[in-house]
Amino acid sequence: IVVILGAAVVLLVHELLSRELQVEFRKRGVLLTTTLAKESLEPTLTDKTVELQMLLNDYVASGDEIEYIFVLDEDGRVLAHTFEGGFPTALRQANPAGPDQEDRAQRLQTERGTILDIAVPMLGGAAGEAHVGLTEDSIRDSVNALVRLIVVIVLGILALAGAAALGLAAFITRP
Repeated sequence: IVVILGAAVVLLVHELLSRELQVEFRKRGVLLTTTLAKESLEPTLTDKTVELQMLLNDYVASGDEIEYIFVLDEDGRVLAHTFEGGFPTALRQANPAGPDQEDRAQRLQTERGTILDIAVPMLGGAAGEAHVGLTEDSIRDSVNALVRLIVVIVLGILALAGAAALGLAAFITRP
């Protein structure tokens, strides 16, 4: 019974925690991308691509979960990006804009794992849009660490219950 209850608790906690962390991760990503879009608006409108590139590099250096950042102009041309080997053209078509959206998030499967691509339009799309790709490794690691802790606690309770049962059985069956 303890093993079955423990397994049920582990599965329930894993599912609930994963969902909650995904929601918080998306909120944090949208906030980060919105801030980036606001800060990159002036360099975008004044064609200061070097300043824009430095801003993107600073953002990438500020967070381990940031996989990439790029800024597109209103015509969909890449103004600046943080890819070392050149901009992957397939990303230009990823996470397409919808009507009247303040932000968009889309999960992309890459060779490096699942990336959450968040796009925020600048001036309603009239000045382009900023994209930030966040890796979900930190979420996965957090959930897995908590699940491991719960498994250890369940196994500890199981060991204590087994020891108590053996002690009680020995006490009852004593001559």
